Amino acid sequence: MTTHEMKTVGVIGAGTMGVGVAQNAADHGFAVILVDRTAADAEAGKARIATSLDKQVERGKRDAGSRNATLARVTTAGDFVALGDADLIVEAAFEDLEV
Repeated sequence: MTTHEMKTVGVIGAGTMGVGVAQNAADHGFAVILVDRTAADAEAGKARIATSLDKQVERGKRDAGSRNATLARVTTAGDFVALGDADLIVEAAFEDLEV
Protein backbone atom coordinates (compact mmCIF):
# COMPACT_ATOMS: atom_id res chain seq x y z
CA MET A 1 0.00 0.00 0.00
CA THR A 2 1.27 3.45 -0.86
CA THR A 3 0.38 6.62 0.90
CA HIS A 4 -0.03 10.03 -0.59
CA GLU A 5 0.51 13.14 1.47
CA MET A 6 -2.42 15.47 1.02
CA LYS A 7 -1.22 18.94 0.04
CA THR A 8 -3.98 20.53 -2.04
CA VAL A 9 -7.69 20.88 -1.34
CA GLY A 10 -10.12 21.84 -4.08
CA VAL A 11 -13.36 23.55 -3.09
CA ILE A 12 -16.25 23.79 -5.54
CA GLY A 13 -18.48 26.69 -4.60
CA ALA A 14 -17.37 30.08 -3.27
CA GLY A 15 -20.48 30.79 -1.23
CA THR A 16 -20.70 30.87 2.55
CA MET A 17 -19.94 27.20 3.12
CA GLY A 18 -17.28 26.92 0.42
CA VAL A 19 -15.46 30.00 1.68
CA GLY A 20 -15.51 28.58 5.22
CA VAL A 21 -14.09 25.26 4.06
CA ALA A 22 -11.43 27.01 1.96
CA GLN A 23 -10.37 29.31 4.79
CA ASN A 24 -10.18 26.45 7.28
CA ALA A 25 -8.08 24.31 4.94
CA ALA A 26 -5.74 27.23 4.19
CA ASP A 27 -5.46 27.97 7.92
CA HIS A 28 -4.22 24.42 8.39
CA GLY A 29 -1.50 24.80 5.79
CA PHE A 30 -3.12 23.29 2.72
CA ALA A 31 -2.96 24.88 -0.70
CA VAL A 32 -6.55 25.61 -1.73
CA ILE A 33 -8.10 25.93 -5.16
CA LEU A 34 -11.44 27.73 -4.84
CA VAL A 35 -13.62 27.20 -7.92
CA ASP A 36 -16.94 28.74 -8.80
CA ARG A 37 -19.06 29.24 -11.90
CA THR A 38 -16.84 32.12 -13.03
CA ALA A 39 -13.38 33.32 -12.07
CA ALA A 40 -14.97 36.54 -10.82
CA ASP A 41 -17.27 34.60 -8.47
CA ALA A 42 -14.29 32.64 -7.15
CA GLU A 43 -12.33 35.87 -6.62
CA ALA A 44 -15.32 37.34 -4.75
CA GLY A 45 -15.17 34.30 -2.46
CA LYS A 46 -11.48 34.90 -1.83
CA ALA A 47 -12.27 38.53 -1.04
CA ARG A 48 -14.74 37.32 1.62
CA ILE A 49 -11.95 35.19 3.10
CA ALA A 50 -9.73 38.29 3.19
CA THR A 51 -12.46 40.23 4.98
CA SER A 52 -12.87 37.47 7.54
CA LEU A 53 -9.13 37.32 8.15
CA ASP A 54 -8.94 41.13 8.44
CA LYS A 55 -11.59 41.04 11.17
CA GLN A 56 -9.56 38.43 13.04
CA VAL A 57 -6.49 40.67 12.84
CA GLU A 58 -8.53 43.64 14.11
CA ARG A 59 -9.75 41.59 17.08
CA GLY A 60 -6.22 40.43 17.89
CA LYS A 61 -7.00 36.79 17.12
CA ARG A 62 -4.23 36.54 14.51
CA ASP A 63 -1.36 38.67 13.27
CA ALA A 64 -0.99 40.20 9.81
CA GLY A 65 1.68 37.67 8.83
CA SER A 66 -0.66 34.76 9.55
CA ARG A 67 -3.44 36.50 7.64
CA ASN A 68 -1.23 37.00 4.61
CA ALA A 69 0.10 33.42 4.70
CA THR A 70 -3.40 31.96 4.86
CA LEU A 71 -4.67 34.14 2.02
CA ALA A 72 -1.62 33.32 -0.12
CA ARG A 73 -2.50 29.62 0.04
CA VAL A 74 -5.85 30.28 -1.70
CA THR A 75 -5.99 30.42 -5.49
CA THR A 76 -9.15 30.84 -7.52
CA ALA A 77 -10.51 29.57 -10.80
CA GLY A 78 -13.67 29.56 -12.87
CA ASP A 79 -13.07 26.13 -14.41
CA PHE A 80 -12.99 22.62 -12.96
CA VAL A 81 -9.80 21.91 -14.92
CA ALA A 82 -7.95 23.80 -12.17
CA LEU A 83 -8.82 20.97 -9.77
CA GLY A 84 -6.69 18.45 -11.68
CA ASP A 85 -3.91 18.42 -9.07
CA ALA A 86 -6.15 18.51 -5.99
CA ASP A 87 -5.69 15.66 -3.52
CA LEU A 88 -9.17 16.18 -2.05
CA ILE A 89 -12.17 17.96 -3.55
CA VAL A 90 -15.06 19.27 -1.45
CA GLU A 91 -18.31 20.18 -3.16
CA ALA A 92 -20.03 23.08 -1.45
CA ALA A 93 -22.20 24.43 -4.28
CA PHE A 94 -25.87 25.27 -4.35
CA GLU A 95 -28.21 22.50 -5.44
CA ASP A 96 -27.92 23.56 -9.04
CA LEU A 97 -27.49 20.86 -11.68
CA GLU A 98 -25.61 23.30 -13.92
CA VAL A 99 -22.89 23.62 -11.26
